[in-house]
Amino acid sequence: MHKSSKVLKTALLFGAMLPAMSISHNIFADATESEVKAPASTNVTVHKLMYPNSSAKPAISNNGETQSLPSNTQNYDKSKYGDVEFTAYDISNIVSDPNNVSDTEINSIVKEVKSAQDTDKFHQGDISKSKYISGASEKKTVAVDDKGNATFSNLAAYQNNKYHIWLIVETKHAKGLVAGIADPMVLVNPMTNSKGTDFLSNIQIYPKNATQPLKMTLTKLHDDGTNDGKTASLAGAKFQLYQGKPGTGKALGNEVTADKDGISIFNNLTMGDYYIVEVPSSVAKYSNDTNPTYLVNNDARNDKNNKLTFSVGANGVDPDSLKISLLNYKVPDGKKELDDTNNGESGQKKKFKATVNVPNDILGGKKGINDNGKIIESDPYSVFSWTDNPQSGLKYIPKESGLSIEGSDGTKLQEGKDYTLTNTKEGGFKIDWINSSTHKVSDVVGKLAGQKLIIRYGMEITDTAAIDTELKNSFDFAWDNTTDASQTHHTKGNVPVYTYGAKFIKESSGFFGSGIAKQPLDGAEFVIKNSQGKYFNGYADKNADGIKDVVWVDKLSDVKDGILTSGKDGKFEITRLSAGDYFYTEIKAPDGYQKLTHDYKFTVTKNTYTDSNNLIHIEDDQKGQVPLTGDHKLIMIGGALVVVAIGGSGVYYIRKNHIKA
Repeated sequence: MHKSSKVLKTALLFGAMLPAMSISHNIFADATESEVKAPASTNVTVHKLMYPNSSAKPAISNNGETQSLPSNTQNYDKSKYGDVEFTAYDISNIVSDPNNVSDTEINSIVKEVKSAQDTDKFHQGDISKSKYISGASEKKTVAVDDKGNATFSNLAAYQNNKYHIWLIVETKHAKGLVAGIADPMVLVNPMTNSKGTDFLSNIQIYPKNATQPLKMTLTKLHDDGTNDGKTASLAGAKFQLYQGKPGTGKALGNEVTADKDGISIFNNLTMGDYYIVEVPSSVAKYSNDTNPTYLVNNDARNDKNNKLTFSVGANGVDPDSLKISLLNYKVPDGKKELDDTNNGESGQKKKFKATVNVPNDILGGKKGINDNGKIIESDPYSVFSWTDNPQSGLKYIPKESGLSIEGSDGTKLQEGKDYTLTNTKEGGFKIDWINSSTHKVSDVVGKLAGQKLIIRYGMEITDTAAIDTELKNSFDFAWDNTTDASQTHHTKGNVPVYTYGAKFIKESSGFFGSGIAKQPLDGAEFVIKNSQGKYFNGYADKNADGIKDVVWVDKLSDVKDGILTSGKDGKFEITRLSAGDYFYTEIKAPDGYQKLTHDYKFTVTKNTYTDSNNLIHIEDDQKGQVPLTGDHKLIMIGGALVVVAIGGSGVYYIRKNHIKA
């Protein structure tokens, strides 16, 4: 080729759009200098194409003219896959001979630039290390527009009897979204059309990129509340992906459930702002739901405070960074039980024991979200309290309750420092571990995370307590790890106690102790003795707390107020006793009857007072008034029950209609 000729004999284009090492030659077979003049500059439009990374790279001819796209290829969509820029470098001064660039040299240029590009996994290496890049006499950078095109205007072509050799390189693309970039392209400018009849003033080239949507991997973990620092995966938790601003975004796809390894994967991510919402499931619920075991993480709700946010921007993102671990803490638990028997007598203090589990994140500052090395800490609990209210039949007396709180390790909590104690209008008390100034628990309570708080206190059975009836002692353990009062969880319950009694009926033993014709007897007097040998002596407010206590004395002679007397119906009773064995002793019999000669045992327990089948019958024998001699028998004569003494001398009549059963 004659270097001074103004007629273009050959144009070369090498790049990703051509098979490796291929060169397109366009030759004017019969052209003369007067017929065709090579342009001094051209416009070059880069048509950025994309195809799925999972499919084979499409083939397309790059002859400088407009081409039809293969079926698996489309124009680059930068709204989904990020910004792209191309830079054209004039390397005419570096190649051996601009008018005679060989395939071998072109291949060498491409290989050298690719080597500089691929020093990192995203093809974004330091291309300034390439001698063709660093030594270029001119460079122009153009961004791909919304249609996927980038046009270089007025690139030098045939000037001073020389071609211009342009190296066109993809110098910007989105990490991760672009999996394979366009190969460097060497353009020998100008080019002829495919017929070889004219020069192309507007050259079209078609680089192709392999693109791929990204995925976010979320690992759900749980803390079992033992504070040993260990966590484990939590299967079954559910999540929903949203696009947009937290709290106002649009849900994408269906809910995703964590697998056996706690993994949830969100696919098909392109450019955009995203956030993940944890939705209630069988394993993680909101704090105000029924019986939650693990809580939906506060930082993963569909509100403006959501911290499970991430973005895929115009520059893309490292796919390895799209990993989040979300830690859920086990909820605190509160329960109450009797530290005593479940029954007692009037004035007796019944001891209760409440146990509260202190959650590991009680003070906040715990790892809640780990976003590829970035740790987002949990917030402190805003509510943590215990309220206890007695109902009718029980009374809370602050000075006598013996209330104390300690950790399971023996740490004693101090009122005013570690908790506040207030009386409730219902006659109970409230323990609040949240300090009103710091809005969190004390450091002492915080150090008990993963342990238990043990509350001990007593309440007294009143002298008005219903017998054989639940005396309820209700509690409310309230907690919340949000600032939303509507989310406060309440664990409620009752631990009932009882007080018991017994009912008696005094009656005759019937005619001659036969059980026939029993009659109720009034005026019989009895004393009650407990299993410790002490005698019941009525009720008295011994400690001036407004409750009449059961009084027990050591000697029978000391009994003044504890004598029980049968009424006209023969009945008497004793109430507000603890369950157990007792003894009754008759100290005075009704007129005309024999007094019992020894103590009799009876048992007080549930329903001995309220169940009529448990009525205790006490019989006295009548004193003999008519002497009977010899044998005797009962006979019926004219509607009368007659005692006949055989071989004796008396007859005793009792009319049947006078007998009371």
